[in-house]
Amino acid sequence: MTTRADFLSGVRLELQDTGPASYVWSDALLQAFLKDGLTRLSLDLPPIREITLAAVVGQRDYPILPGTLALGAGGLVEAQFPAGLVVPRGATGPQYGGGTYPASSDFQAFEQRWELLAGAGDSNILRFRYALAQPGDIVVKAFSVYTLPASDTASFDVNARDEGALRWAVCWRAAGWLEETRGKCQGGRLEEGQSLSGYFRLLYDEAILRRKKAGGIISGKVVLDG
Repeated sequence: MTTRADFLSGVRLELQDTGPASYVWSDALLQAFLKDGLTRLSLDLPPIREITLAAVVGQRDYPILPGTLALGAGGLVEAQFPAGLVVPRGATGPQYGGGTYPASSDFQAFEQRWELLAGAGDSNILRFRYALAQPGDIVVKAFSVYTLPASDTASFDVNARDEGALRWAVCWRAAGWLEETRGKCQGGRLEEGQSLSGYFRLLYDEAILRRKKAGGIISGKVVLDG
């Protein structure tokens, strides 16, 4: 697994900023640019993650907190209850004017559904149309976000195939910062197509495009006896 220190060393090598006594970009700056790069990558290639919540008999609402699952672009993908049974997404309110929910879950006029309600801050609520009638596991799959490693020795949670794109994103941000700083001092700046930041942005865009085209495993099947 790639650590933060290893990754930023690679970024410095790409930027030709390898002399500790005369770094152009401080460690703090590169870490800030890395955070920006992870945010950008989370928007362009959000990871899908899965968590399990405990069902409570008689409860419709289940909080999804940042410490449990940070939702990214795309939100929830799938909810299963019980585990293995996919519940369709849909409206969870009464399905006709004046409709009410039955007092007993033994009678349900409409099929079970779920939807995501945005709460304050990063807190969200998974709401079912009907309160759950049995205990068990609620399996939630969602688009999430990449997190910044807490220390130089901590590893990334970024897929190895996406580290290249992340490197170009950090270099793009670092080169843009340098060009902007020099432009303020010298009273001008290069056009984006002629700049180093433009070069790194092109590499990033190409990496994202190739990654999306490559995709992944969509489906599979097991064939018995030929």
